[in-house]
Amino acid sequence: VVEVNPSAVPKIIPVTRNANESNCEVKNRYPQVETENSEVEARINAELAKLNLLQVVDLGECQTEFESLQTSIAENTGSPDLPFAGFTYDRNYDIEYVSETVLSLRPSLYVYTGGAHGNFANSGLTFDLKTGELLEVEDFLGSDITTEELEAAFLANFESTYRQDEVVPQPFEPLTLENASGFTYDGGVVTVFWNPYVVAPYAFGVVEVPVAIPEANQYR
Repeated sequence: VVEVNPSAVPKIIPVTRNANESNCEVKNRYPQVETENSEVEARINAELAKLNLLQVVDLGECQTEFESLQTSIAENTGSPDLPFAGFTYDRNYDIEYVSETVLSLRPSLYVYTGGAHGNFANSGLTFDLKTGELLEVEDFLGSDITTEELEAAFLANFESTYRQDEVVPQPFEPLTLENASGFTYDGGVVTVFWNPYVVAPYAFGVVEVPVAIPEANQYR
């Protein structure tokens, strides 16, 4: 049993920055941290601040794009009415793991700009809490894990999760660390994931592969 000093575990503070303009809505929830080390705190928070959608979504441009779509549809259908009220950008996050040494987060983004459905994507942010360094998947798995190992782990996970009579999907792109959308860490297992359309159809959602890290790894 590993004893954890509660005061050494960082506080995760949600920051909400929402904005609306006519037919555009930005829902914005991202984290900031408080730690005992001010330099580490500043380094991590600078990275987390990049999640703020208001830094990348210009509401004026969003409204212009919506009105352009409205005009285009009106020219083709004779009606300016759209089957949806506007465009939506929605940022959120989940805390996957936090200890004295590692913080792992899974930010998510949902975007709807018309069509049959919106699109969503996850990313992964895992930090070394001693240094504030943003860690790479190779820091946990090494760089020698093969595509064959990743795909075998994916298929095993799929077969254990879904009904036995379900058709097991075959990725339309090889699963590699290079084309992965991100990863998270939970204290002993790294979950590598690929967002919709990267290696499989939208209907399969986020493709995930859990991989146990070596016992000797410093973050275990």
